[in-house]
Amino acid sequence: MPSHHPIPGLNDAEIKALTDLYTTAAERIREMVLRPTGKTDPAREWNRGRASQQIEQVDQVLIALGKRTGTWVGKAVPEAMVRGLEVANKQAVAAGVAIPGDAMRGSFAMVNHGAAKIFARDIAGDLGKARGAMRDRADRLLRATSQHSLTESKINTILAGGILEGTPRQTIRQLREEFRAVSGDTISINDREYPVGHYAELVARTRTAEASIMAQHDRLSELDIDLVVVMEQSDACDVCAAFRGQVFSLSGKSDKYPAYDSLPDGGLPFHPHCRGATGAFIEALATEKQLKDAVGPPDVKKLLGTQDEKGRWHNKSQTDALKIARDLQIRQQMGGQATSKAHKAKAEPAQRAEAKAQDVRETTPRPAVSRPKAQEYWAKQEARSVREGQREVATDLRRYQRKVEELRAKLQQKMGPSVESLQRKLATAEQGQAELAAKRAASQRRLEDLRRRLKK
Repeated sequence: MPSHHPIPGLNDAEIKALTDLYTTAAERIREMVLRPTGKTDPAREWNRGRASQQIEQVDQVLIALGKRTGTWVGKAVPEAMVRGLEVANKQAVAAGVAIPGDAMRGSFAMVNHGAAKIFARDIAGDLGKARGAMRDRADRLLRATSQHSLTESKINTILAGGILEGTPRQTIRQLREEFRAVSGDTISINDREYPVGHYAELVARTRTAEASIMAQHDRLSELDIDLVVVMEQSDACDVCAAFRGQVFSLSGKSDKYPAYDSLPDGGLPFHPHCRGATGAFIEALATEKQLKDAVGPPDVKKLLGTQDEKGRWHNKSQTDALKIARDLQIRQQMGGQATSKAHKAKAEPAQRAEAKAQDVRETTPRPAVSRPKAQEYWAKQEARSVREGQREVATDLRRYQRKVEELRAKLQQKMGPSVESLQRKLATAEQGQAELAAKRAASQRRLEDLRRRLKK
């Protein structure tokens, strides 16, 4: 498959709108913490009494940030999901599926609003961790500034590595780490330091990509397209590269291809800032090379998860999958190059030129599949779907018939106050039986019509 593809989620301008909110808030808090007002002793004494007021000011900044974040998330998640729907529609049309013009564009009405709420809640929760970390650090430093009567010059001394007379070295060391973190607009999340803007961008890109891909896959399933191919950039990490061009089943019912849910971490994105995507895959319309790549090397199966008796998946984490991919040298099995710095340093110019030429070949558009072939394929698919629908209708019809007989028997046994209730149930069952019979007749007519079209 081509290595060049639209990256799921939102565009750079939409992501920047969120990161600007967090970097601006971090700058305002930094000014409060690193530049305390008051140069005279009476002023500093008064400022010591203002520590709680300053903390309230920080809280106000973060409350306003939280409201703006909620507004951004409320718009961003549905927008990302709509784009996923549009991607699925375009891929289906390219495979020969006819989609009405209105449905082709995608709309908020088509979005799974329950899933959108879950994604919005997760994004808000992750960004809430950033606001909480900013608040905790500002609180500690404002109280320390008040407790130790720190002026701006003393804070600068601490940042420069100096010491303050009468203040323990351990305290100075702790304050220096905290002040430098605030000075660099960084926060601590799960014992790891992140620049505030970088963390907000990481959450926004990764989470909206998840929402977009989920909406895309739901739409493909609605259109009876079960197989998807993983598309990764040519400079992807070893885990992403290991699955490039391979095909997975969204339903997990394929006998030939593994379930999409077996991928590391349950599927794309594999890691923060992952640029991977998926495309609709139709075996009957694929080239020989695509069919060969669809299976992948044997060792790649060791990166996939397993399913227990209750149907729950136990997936590899991205970290574990990365280690396995490197240990097994899966990239080399696929004809690629190792990504270690030592290998890259020793790479010959001819190898780099060949890799560039391969990228050019992969991004060159392939000839479109002939429409008659695609139409024939989808006509057969539709006929099969109609036959399956007929079997389901017949099963339902037999079930309703049994139910009608059971209700009639109960009606004969109970000639009391419950007779009217049983009669209503009987009428409902008979109505359902009639509707199913009508559906069965309609599907039979549709099947005969499709047979006539195939013969032509």
